[in-house]
Amino acid sequence: MTGMPPRRILRSIVLDAISDRRAMEDPEIAEETARIIDAHRRLHDRLADDAPPLDDEARDALALACLHARIWRESYVDSWAHTNEKAIILQARQAVQRIDRTERALGFRYRLASECLEGCEMVSIDELRSRPRCADPEIPMGKENA
Repeated sequence: MTGMPPRRILRSIVLDAISDRRAMEDPEIAEETARIIDAHRRLHDRLADDAPPLDDEARDALALACLHARIWRESYVDSWAHTNEKAIILQARQAVQRIDRTERALGFRYRLASECLEGCEMVSIDELRSRPRCADPEIPMGKENA
């Protein structure tokens, strides 16, 4: 296990996690979102330079913050990818790399969607539209005639 990044890096990750949760506007999960934001703020306070080492509870909270920060930063990279703003894209990618290092130090790595899709059959949107729809939700699309 590698060492944890400096506390200032951990605080920036937690702030990105808070930004990600603030963007959640679904009223059905408003209470849960508020609880998560509050938990991230408490974690941020525990990451002061003179604070004691992180206990298991704080490490778990940091792992959740890494997940939310990754969502925020990867979407930021995606939203700027089509532009020619190389400095902004580089900063966002570096933030993702900091999250990677923190996750490694915590002993896990969030699996990217691209990793989950390895070995999956890729189909075009036109092919999906041409497939017959199945009334039974238990049967995957395209398998009802097999």
